[in-house]
Parts: sequence; C-alpha cells; structure tokens
Amino acid sequence: MGSQLSTDFQVTYYLSFADADAGTGALPNLYTTTNNFEPIYVRVESIADSDCYNASLNSVFNLIVNEKAIANAPIDMVVCDDSSNDGIATFDLSTQEAEILGTQDPTVFYVSFHGSSTDAENNAFPLATNYTNSTPGVERIFVRVEDPLHVDCYSTTSFDLVINAFPIATQPSPLSLCDDLGENPGNEITEFDLTLRDTEITGGNTNWTVTYYETDADAQAQTNAIPNPTQYTNTAIGGLPANPQTLYITVTNNGSDCVDFTTMTIRVLPNPEISDVLPDLELCDATNPGDGVEIFNLLSIADVVGQTATYHETATDADLGINAITDPTQYTNTETPEQEIYVRLTNDATDCYSLSSFTIHVHALPDAITITDFIQCGLSTDTFDLTSKDDEVLNGQNASQFIVSYHASLADAETGSNSLSSPYSSSSNPQEIL
Repeated sequence: MGSQLSTDFQVTYYLSFADADAGTGALPNLYTTTNNFEPIYVRVESIADSDCYNASLNSVFNLIVNEKAIANAPIDMVVCDDSSNDGIATFDLSTQEAEILGTQDPTVFYVSFHGSSTDAENNAFPLATNYTNSTPGVERIFVRVEDPLHVDCYSTTSFDLVINAFPIATQPSPLSLCDDLGENPGNEITEFDLTLRDTEITGGNTNWTVTYYETDADAQAQTNAIPNPTQYTNTAIGGLPANPQTLYITVTNNGSDCVDFTTMTIRVLPNPEISDVLPDLELCDATNPGDGVEIFNLLSIADVVGQTATYHETATDADLGINAITDPTQYTNTETPEQEIYVRLTNDATDCYSLSSFTIHVHALPDAITITDFIQCGLSTDTFDLTSKDDEVLNGQNASQFIVSYHASLADAETGSNSLSSPYSSSSNPQEIL
C-alpha cells in the first residue's frame, strides 16, 4: 500500500498472476498453505472503482514453511549417590540427545540444556553437557531443540536428574547359635534366622532391603538368593566348612538399583558334654522309716571351670533354666519310692546347655525278725541248705524287693561281704549264722 490510504484501496492475495489480474480466487487472510514454498501475487484496487487496479506480474512474496523442531521427552537420568549421600552427582547430558532428537538429523538440529523453562524458551544460559546438579536429590533439566538456520522453529521438553540415596551396609556382628539339643556329640549344624541381623545391617532404615547369598559371586550378580533367610541351615560351600560359615549380603535402596555389599559370619556353638545316662542315687528309708523320705546330695556332675550344673524337678524347668533346686546337697525327695531329677549343664560364656537326668530311690528297710535255729541230726558238723530259711527271714516281705544273704560274722553281715554259699558246711557245732 505504501502511502496509499486503506480507505481508498484494498489489497487481495492470489496464487497466480492470472487470478490476481482477473480478481478471481482471492485467498482468505487466514490462509493455510499446502506447500512449504508458495509464491503469492497481489492485487491492489480502488474501492470506488474495481476497474482501477494493479496486479503484480511477479510474486510479491513467498510463503515458506520451515520444518519445526521436535523435542521428544527423554527418560529421566537416574544414578546412585556415593557414600557421602549428599544428593549431588555429575551427569553427561549429551547422552540424552539421541532420544530427544528421535529420527531428526543431528547435523541439522541442535539440542541445548537449560536450568529453567524461561531459559529454554529464550535460548539463554545453556548448561554444559558435563553437568553437576545444584539441587540435591532431584533437579529438572529443560531442553530446547532448534534448527540454527530457523531459530524460531523450536520445541522444548524436560527431564529429571535423579540421585538415589546410596544404601550403606553395616557389617553385622556374627550370628551364633547353640548346637541342637540331644546330639552327643553335636554335628555343628543348626537352623538360623538370618533376618535377626537386618536392623543392624541397615541401621534401621526401612527403605532398604537385605538379601543373603551363599557366595560372593552370587551376591555381586544378585542371583540365587537364599530363598528363606528365616530358616537357613548352615552348609559347607565350595569346599569350606559349614561351621563357621561366611554369608554374603546385599543392601538395596527400594525402588532403585543402588546396592551395597557386606558379609556376615554364622557360627554353631558346642553344647557342654554331659552323659546321657547319669548314675541313679539310692538311699534306705532310715530316717523316720516308713515315710519314704530322705535327704539326698544330688551333685552328680563334676565341677568344670566355665560350666554350671543346675538340678530341677521337671524337664521343662531344666530346659528353660528356671526353678533350680536351691541346695542340691540337701534335697528332700517329693515323690516316693523314686523320683526323676533333671540336670542342666550350662556353658557360662555362651549360655549353651545340655540336659540329662537320673533317678533317686528311697528303699524301704526290711523287717528284722528272730529266726529259729536250724537243727539237723548228724555228726558234729553238717551241711545246711541256708536258702531254706529265706521265707522265714522275709516273713512275708516281697522276695523280689529284698535279697537274703547269710554271713559268719556280724561285721560281714553289716558290710554285706563274704556271704556264705548254700548248701553250707558248718565249721563248728553249734555255729551262729547272721
């Protein structure tokens, strides 16, 4: 239009000189081109008289559509922190370019990284591709993709830099258990609950998972984990003994690939050695005969430094280590004629223990009666069947509970020694037999 007034003249646009000259096929002001290069012809005519016009013989300008850059959203860049756990790491942002460009030619389109969406829109303050985040933990990076020859045809996107916390594994104290009861000697094999050390390993961090392995190679590859760590039986691995055994541990930050490694020793402690069969104790019912009660010295285990023997009235008490008999040297039986006593032998350093038992017996005293003389006809000496007097001696007492023996002297009778065999040849006439 130049200096011409819009009140006097109007401008219309066409795809060809012929259309412009004829004033037909005028394009709408809001026109969508179908080609990326399209010449436009112009007709300027008088509003008062359409015959007064001028049509451009050549195109006045061209419609040019430049290819718009596409910024594909890449996946976030995720790394594990180091042992400092400061949430800071260095990233190579250029590794994201291929995903951002997709099928676009990297020799045509340029990718830049920015700290804010405003900077990306304005192509300001691009970040170095070797970039260290300034916001700990998670920081958003904004991306601009453009054709340097047509900087207005750009697109933007974004992704996050994620620094996951590094799970620091604490080496736990050894896990020791006593060998199984009832094994004599013990086989040094028992069942462990490995998870008892989880809190010690993680420091109580509930966002970390502890996994156990039998070999270092499995732990490093994170394969063949022990399937049930609450019920693990120590095992000989790779020619090494089953006791003690070293297990290998990974600690993983849940929801990430961040992992640390440590080891743990499991050990089966021996139980004190104790005889399965302890000698029974027997007393005669000499104190207040007939009541079946006597005082026993129960001490049946020789003192060993570092071990303590306790005596109990029930197997359960012995197993639990409770209600020990206060003074086992002065124990009055509570059951008669026999009572089982249970013994617990404990290692003072490890608390490992073994169990055994023995029986205490109170034997009734036999009734003593006056026995009639044993008289036979014969020479001054003769042979006597002493056992024929047994029934008279017992006087109705149970023969299965008493033994009758015959002696030539009181001393032998009291000690139960030098009993006379039957039949017996007398050595004098008369002869006293006890």
